[in-house]
Amino acid sequence: DELRERIIHDISFFLSRIFKQNVIGKEVKCPLCHGEGIVSVKNKVIVCSKCGVDFISGPIGKPKKVDSRETIKIKIKKAIENGIRWMVLSQNTDGGWGPTPEMPSDSANTSLSIRTLNIFNEFQDNIARGLDWLTNAQSLEGGWELYKDTENTIFCTSVSVLALQSINMSRYSAMAEKGVNWLKNVQNKDGSWGRIEKSDGTIHETVLALRALSSVQNSQNELERGVNWLLLNRKKDGTWGFIKETVSDAHLTSEVTRLLYALNKKKYYSQISKGISWLKKHQNPNGTWSVRYSTFNSTPDQFYSLLICNEDINSEYMQRTLEWLLNNQLSDGSWPSYSPSARGSANVTEMTIRALELATKKL
Repeated sequence: DELRERIIHDISFFLSRIFKQNVIGKEVKCPLCHGEGIVSVKNKVIVCSKCGVDFISGPIGKPKKVDSRETIKIKIKKAIENGIRWMVLSQNTDGGWGPTPEMPSDSANTSLSIRTLNIFNEFQDNIARGLDWLTNAQSLEGGWELYKDTENTIFCTSVSVLALQSINMSRYSAMAEKGVNWLKNVQNKDGSWGRIEKSDGTIHETVLALRALSSVQNSQNELERGVNWLLLNRKKDGTWGFIKETVSDAHLTSEVTRLLYALNKKKYYSQISKGISWLKKHQNPNGTWSVRYSTFNSTPDQFYSLLICNEDINSEYMQRTLEWLLNNQLSDGSWPSYSPSARGSANVTEMTIRALELATKKL
């Protein structure tokens, strides 16, 4: 089942390109029917002639009844409660979180889980245990490794700093400051950050590092250099890809757009507007975005970024994403990383919970 879902995801990503270019009549053999069926673009639907799988929008049926705002809020509340329950039960005995239940704790998933649980008031014991694990995992240099005895990474250090900054306690503020100083010291000369110290800059790591520095005093120089690097690596259509020469990526475009909005929405109004317009134009009909690695892993983040940028939650395209998120929660309360048949992911679950919590406030 998981392989089937991955095949659906991969072929839908390819066919969505055909769909968006309005090249009607393109046909390929369906991978799910072993070539017996033909997948084609007809009447704005990408569907197999034999097995009936719609690779973009899902099963075709009658229009659903539109829920009232209060009904949607109730659904969101239940989804959040079930997701939080899964997160609490997924916490390891050492206090940390791994990518999925019972996997070894790592600094990235522990940090992200702490930030999400800290939105609510009922989970201070779980947060305290997570913080104990996280603070013990900080290296002598001030950074964080994904696992013990590996290299400090920009990603793990940035999300760990963000988690500690969300806790209003002096003990954790000092540790966050140590992490911030490490990030400043490993910034590349061109203003970017890479995966590890002295590695080529990436959009993703640079955005995370800037987010960690954004609320820190005496970081203006690092912020300006980092933002300038991001703007230099912006594509002609106003988006961002993994590198400037590659195709535009919805996840990276939403990440940078959200960062610019948080830093100075007036100064970067043009860049923000173009990023949002591109995301709206390239949304799939079912409310998701096709990205390089996983629709499931990325769509909650796009939704959250657009909410941060004050996009109207009641607009049709935002409602499509909200419905998709609610419909794709697993029976155990989690959200998967790659397909409906995959196991629940700590990263995707915490991101979806944060997005739904923000959506509730904007409804």
